[in-house]
Amino acid sequence: MNARAAKRTKGVRAPAAPALSAAEARAPVPPLWSAGVGLAALAIYLALAPPVSADRDTAEFTLVLATLGVAHPTGYPLYTMLGHGFVSLLHAPGATWAFGANAWSALGGAVAMAFLHAFAARLAPPAARSSRRARFVIGLLPVALLGLNASWTSETCFAEVYSWHLAWVCGAALYFAWLVRALHARDGEWPARRLHAHAAGWGFLCGLGGAHHVTAILVAAPLSLGLLVALAALRKLRWTLLPALLAATLVPLASYGYLYWRAFHPAPVQWPLLTPSLASVLQHATGGQYRRFFGHFAPSVEQQVELARWVYPVLFPGLLLLLVAALLARGRGGRTLAGSLFAAATIVTLYGFSYGVADPASYFLPAMALGLAALAPPGGALAAASRGAARAAGAAFAVLALALAWPGIGKGLERRSGFITYDRLLHSMWMAVPADSGFLLWADDMYYRLYEYQLLRHEKPRLYVDNPLSLMNAEASARFARRFGFDPMAGLPPPPFSVGTFPGDTAMTHYIDEFGQSINRRTALPVVMFEPQRARFRVLPKASTSP
Repeated sequence: MNARAAKRTKGVRAPAAPALSAAEARAPVPPLWSAGVGLAALAIYLALAPPVSADRDTAEFTLVLATLGVAHPTGYPLYTMLGHGFVSLLHAPGATWAFGANAWSALGGAVAMAFLHAFAARLAPPAARSSRRARFVIGLLPVALLGLNASWTSETCFAEVYSWHLAWVCGAALYFAWLVRALHARDGEWPARRLHAHAAGWGFLCGLGGAHHVTAILVAAPLSLGLLVALAALRKLRWTLLPALLAATLVPLASYGYLYWRAFHPAPVQWPLLTPSLASVLQHATGGQYRRFFGHFAPSVEQQVELARWVYPVLFPGLLLLLVAALLARGRGGRTLAGSLFAAATIVTLYGFSYGVADPASYFLPAMALGLAALAPPGGALAAASRGAARAAGAAFAVLALALAWPGIGKGLERRSGFITYDRLLHSMWMAVPADSGFLLWADDMYYRLYEYQLLRHEKPRLYVDNPLSLMNAEASARFARRFGFDPMAGLPPPPFSVGTFPGDTAMTHYIDEFGQSINRRTALPVVMFEPQRARFRVLPKASTSP
């Protein structure tokens, strides 16, 4: 460029980037982009997943997936049948059964993050300066804030059912958002055949959620009501939609027939209270055995810490965002969408605070995800208003995401290492038990870990392993009596503690010891009290006999 040309162009600003066309502004983020987010999450979750079982119900789920058995209520038939094929594929080339079960949860977590990203990106409002790339970045907001949250990774790195439950929640929310906006679009005059197809699709999706986790109703009900309101307001509600909806709902719910079949054809690992009767199957499928937990909130001390650090800081701001979105929503479609999402998150939250289990954190995850997705509309508005402000906000968010991600990754690595170390302790204690036949009692739901050694590693197969708290149930003690010829509860008073009392309670500890002594007096076989919390086991002494 010569001097004269340079002088002419001096001080002239570059032309502004042209505004996007209406079609480009409304164009959705490609599904493959969201799938890439899910793959990145999968890589992280697999790296944090240990090759052994963790605490809570992970050993039970590992055994159920390995043996195609039946887990505790509500049975989770689809999770079990599909997961069995998945873990079998991973085990064939050499992966441990436990890692396969953990990886099954990791896959569910990855699907959840892919759906959450697609859902949030769809919530971002279309604007002249909001390209697909901008909405892709906006969709990363909730993924980054939830994806490495330690309360969430405890479900994605270990064998649990909640990662797939959240995958369903996010997928249902995505489909719901698309349906509401499509119905209210100017060109949304759908023929009857299309309406019936979507009614069947929504019914199938609701049935899919119910076939996995019964709390899916807490999300499916308000979203379904929102769709009914939208159809009625647009005068598209037809009674003929109901048969299509119900018929499609029943298809995945038919998987509960697996529980009925297993009740009469028991697997090597099966919930001990499932008996061969229709009443027992219905009680199992509906979670009737857990009704005693309703009406109070009783997290353990460890869960109180987790709730305060990882759940509440996300849950309550998210609910506030949803409320603001519902109050500020414009148009019938916008009000239906925002109001239904807020209702679903609120109902889920109220349920979590009314279910008195020791570890309730996982029940708040759907509300956390929906609340974080509500970040997308203000994020999109900011991106559309000013590119400079958007870039500054994006940089600030990146710093915040990294600051929040690091503790989550550190917690995940700590848990992975801790469970590997704990497994070494358990296995060394297990192998040190001198008896190869007899009774081994461990008063903890983690007693399934010892079943893993028996059934999956074929160690000490003649030892009878059980949880004395389970044997105090009438059906379980009757089954024990039929097998061994004596009632383990004979001569003992009723337990002086309520079901759900935390392990370590003094009255519980004393009663469990008396329970073991009662069995020890009635059998010549050795009775072992397994106490990993004290890094020991006790072989109960037999009463001395006179010469």
